[in-house]
Amino acid sequence: MRAAVYRGPQKFVVEDISIRDLKPDEVLVKIKYSAICGTDIHAYQYDLISVGHVPGHEYSGVVERIGSSVQLLKKGDRITGGGGTPPIELTTIPRKLNQFNFRDQGVYNDIHRTRGFAEYTILKEWEPLKVSREISDLQAAMIEPCSTAVRAVRSSKLKLGDNVLIMGAGHIGMLCLQAARAAGASKIVVSEPSPARRQSALELGADVVIDALDPNVGQAIISTMDDIGPDVVFECAAAPATLDLAFDVVRKKGSVMLVALSWEGVPLIPIKWVTKEPTMAVTYAGDSKDWEIAASLIAEDKIDLKEILSDTEFIDIDDIQSAFQKALKPGGFQAILKLD
Repeated sequence: MRAAVYRGPQKFVVEDISIRDLKPDEVLVKIKYSAICGTDIHAYQYDLISVGHVPGHEYSGVVERIGSSVQLLKKGDRITGGGGTPPIELTTIPRKLNQFNFRDQGVYNDIHRTRGFAEYTILKEWEPLKVSREISDLQAAMIEPCSTAVRAVRSSKLKLGDNVLIMGAGHIGMLCLQAARAAGASKIVVSEPSPARRQSALELGADVVIDALDPNVGQAIISTMDDIGPDVVFECAAAPATLDLAFDVVRKKGSVMLVALSWEGVPLIPIKWVTKEPTMAVTYAGDSKDWEIAASLIAEDKIDLKEILSDTEFIDIDDIQSAFQKALKPGGFQAILKLD
């Protein structure tokens, strides 16, 4: 099979590699779509992918072969590449350890496993989530980022009727927008520098959109919410100034949920907003419950992916190196591998 193998620094090479034999509790999956995640791009940018690793964790596919003891799946089942409930002894290392530095230790170091940037992958039978007929193969590849948004909303202090600010209208921001609406948010304001993305946010249900490049963006945000500010801010931009701005605008005793993650230091001036006594929470990916909720929201059309994918480019695996290089340039770049 063909796979995008990281040979570093900042270099993928598409190679023909063999498919190993299945263990009794494993399934072979033919991958349909595999999205390039922002975390993938940062790991590539900082050369934090182990040489020989084949990454990719936002993907969908079809079970092509099963091991001798597999009972949860059968040939032909359509799946998304995660969302299953792991046995307790197999809880992922980032969730298991009391101390784990994602930037330095990462999850891009397993050179013995081929993941989503390949024609096939092998999974334990409990790992994938089977998807319903209401969900297309393309939508199934987006369940993972949707589960991140779901977890962010479920982990926040969002209550029915709260006013919400979404900072950044990339994929995660627009997924958080829709998840917050499904959770009962009242007014939702989106700040975003791109006019096209601001329009997309309106199409997806934002009540107000604000140009993030406005020099008075903070006051503009506060004024849209009765001069009090949002109850909850979802920071989905990870720009240098956005986290401090989130604290500047959040209401007294409000909450900031950090969703997008900077891989460099960001400036904070706590003395400006200390009297508001705000709280901050962070979120890391989604667990199996979040994946299940995400899949249900997509199946029930409560999460609309068409608008989110409107600026996405679908690429062949041979174009993956150029796609990552393009993603490093200002303005960003959204890409999904089409492998079938």
